[in-house]
Amino acid sequence: MSTKAIKFNVDNLRPFLKAGKPITLKDTEVAGLKFIIRKSRCAFTYDKRVSGQKGSALTFSLKPEIGAHNSVNYKDAREWAGKLKRLCEAGIDPREDKLGRELLSLKPLPEKQSKDPSSDGLLMEDAIRIFFSKKTTVKPNTLKGFEKNINKDFCPSWLKMDLRSITPAMIAAQFALRHGQGARSPAWEMLYTFSNLWNTNRKSFKNKAGEKILGPSPIPEVRQIIKEEYGIKRHKPKRMVIKNHQLGKFFVQLDQILNGSLPAPWLDKDGTVPPHVIKTIQLTQLSLITGLRFCEARFLKWDYVDLEAGYFQLPGSIQRLTKKSKAVFDGFDEAGKVVLNLDEFDFDFSGTKNGESHFVPLSSFGWDLLRRLHAERSDNPFVFASATDLSRPIKRHDSVFQFLQRLGFEYSPHAARRTFASIANDVGIGFLDIKEMLNHVSQSDVTSGYIVPGFNPTKNRHNFQKVCDHILNKAEEYRNPCAKEAESRDIAAFSELQSLVTRLGLTPTDVVHLLLAPNNPKEKTA
Repeated sequence: MSTKAIKFNVDNLRPFLKAGKPITLKDTEVAGLKFIIRKSRCAFTYDKRVSGQKGSALTFSLKPEIGAHNSVNYKDAREWAGKLKRLCEAGIDPREDKLGRELLSLKPLPEKQSKDPSSDGLLMEDAIRIFFSKKTTVKPNTLKGFEKNINKDFCPSWLKMDLRSITPAMIAAQFALRHGQGARSPAWEMLYTFSNLWNTNRKSFKNKAGEKILGPSPIPEVRQIIKEEYGIKRHKPKRMVIKNHQLGKFFVQLDQILNGSLPAPWLDKDGTVPPHVIKTIQLTQLSLITGLRFCEARFLKWDYVDLEAGYFQLPGSIQRLTKKSKAVFDGFDEAGKVVLNLDEFDFDFSGTKNGESHFVPLSSFGWDLLRRLHAERSDNPFVFASATDLSRPIKRHDSVFQFLQRLGFEYSPHAARRTFASIANDVGIGFLDIKEMLNHVSQSDVTSGYIVPGFNPTKNRHNFQKVCDHILNKAEEYRNPCAKEAESRDIAAFSELQSLVTRLGLTPTDVVHLLLAPNNPKEKTA
């Protein structure tokens, strides 16, 4: 039977199908992909050698549709071959893998029984159990991140594999797969989670002879493979900030969202703005003029606020009752996904990031905002309470932030903090003062330990007011561009007058006398 290499497309394949003569066509775009034509049936096949295994390449067949000369579309065949390629390059025989058997339309393999952790082997599922049993002091958000990485970014077939049989090439292939699917940040986080899982088990898991069964983490080698073979480099994350020239428009449009004058997808027919949107925008405004982190603003309680003195205090740490319940790890569900025993209260605010109390004096806008919110409050402990449950703070509503991005602003909840710091630097506030305003200050000597921040919690009000005034001035310039032009003309005229006075060699007193002389009778008489 003859063989011919062509580029697979409709125009190139149609003549061979019409001829109906037996032939094997090779795709010039995807190495190893073939289209075999027989008298009664056509089929796509793919030849690929499994990485790390000796011998010739394996031949995989894509099951065709029923009927003579009916076959799967060549685009689907290329996608099918691509998935098989990633498995083979990761050292996985598709015939022994769950996903691979699905691609080949084979029946699933019978599940293997989990090995006893006391044996010399260590299945991934046992390693996961040990991993979470050791993470008793880790923050819930971090645990949730581990759970998400394992469930979404780890290869499903790893669960029943010995941890040591998961090679760097396999991990790198899985990374490339997730990275190529658009999950770039999760792909990098997956490497961190795998390394953490490996090192935790390496320290705690030993064989019957008391020897460690795991060597060094494979992740350094994985990173090398990612860089050299896949050409993927980690780029620094984009640091979103509201640009200075956009501040006025941004702040004005926040007000327009609040009063319903800005068309938005969540508005009701009567133009009513939902409560969760109002709270989110007000929280954004407060974060912008105080530099608060999103979680700090979200969990701000009225107990922390002193409206009379005009400041609030974020506690450095909060002692909460220990939850008496089951262990963090709650097993695997029917789909083999990790289930953690966490609830909403595990994610409550537990104190500032550096563990130090943070005093924030209120500027005019922030003070007025909190007064209005306090006057409108019902029986809720949080400044920004949930509309559905007043005993809980508002949740993160990404749809609102995405709407702000669609308006043309590079905004995320943490962008408010960066914008605040950038404004503070722009209006001339000193670097050490900015650090204190952001609660980045650390006690590095004996003397600083004697300075108690709570002694005068409002001493930095003038600095916060400078940031507030800058934002409000920008907003006023956006609302009233004519006033800005008039101010520019006045500044230009004053600059021209100042230049003229300098050239004439006059003193300020001389200028005053000259300006008053035409309107002063005494000066005229003289």
